[in-house]
Amino acid sequence: MKNNTIIEVMPQGFCGGVMKAIQIARQVRTDHPNEKITILGNLVHNRYVKLALEHLRIETIERPGLTRLELLDQIDSGIVIFTAHGVHPDVYAKAEAKGLTVFDASCRFVVQTQKIVQKKLDEGAVVFYIGKNHHPEAESIYTLSERVFLIEKEEDIPVLNKETSVFVTNQTTMSTLDIDHLFKAIEKKYPDAEFNNEVCGATRVRQEAVLALKDKQIDVLLVVGDPTSNNTE
Repeated sequence: MKNNTIIEVMPQGFCGGVMKAIQIARQVRTDHPNEKITILGNLVHNRYVKLALEHLRIETIERPGLTRLELLDQIDSGIVIFTAHGVHPDVYAKAEAKGLTVFDASCRFVVQTQKIVQKKLDEGAVVFYIGKNHHPEAESIYTLSERVFLIEKEEDIPVLNKETSVFVTNQTTMSTLDIDHLFKAIEKKYPDAEFNNEVCGATRVRQEAVLALKDKQIDVLLVVGDPTSNNTE
């Protein structure tokens, strides 16, 4: 009988952005014990976190196919918490216009990417954004302008004038291998494009830890995580 060896891959657990978002939600309930609190979408992509928030009487509103801006129509009073994935500026404006009290749990790395993209748009560039369609982080960026093109696969790379100033960046939780492949494909078509890899450190080191197993004759790899999380795909 074969002896089984279990290799525990490190690092593990939630990243800092997820932990910060959970901390913000819990603190909002502590500071506002009797108010209605609603999260605009899943705070993070983990159903156990959602269940824990329900025990704190914090409601999560999530409807597949609806944007954050559309979801906001379902919140008419109280406190709204924006998720770790970031939101479009119009969502802020709409929440304030509805008289809602806003708390933002956006990951600082997502906000950083939003600022970089907006800066490049202000400079007149066209942005190729590598991400997942309908993912809330990607949505907060590819809806910024008609000059942001969402790239999920090589066939999505648009044909533009060769003189066009092209800036390329990505969702923070993408596969580093997929990013490298698409960066090379874009560079082949647009050799003067500017590239900015925004895969966050927590995502990168976890992927690198798994890739490091390739020479260890692994028979089965078990990933502990939520099926809805981009980090577990």
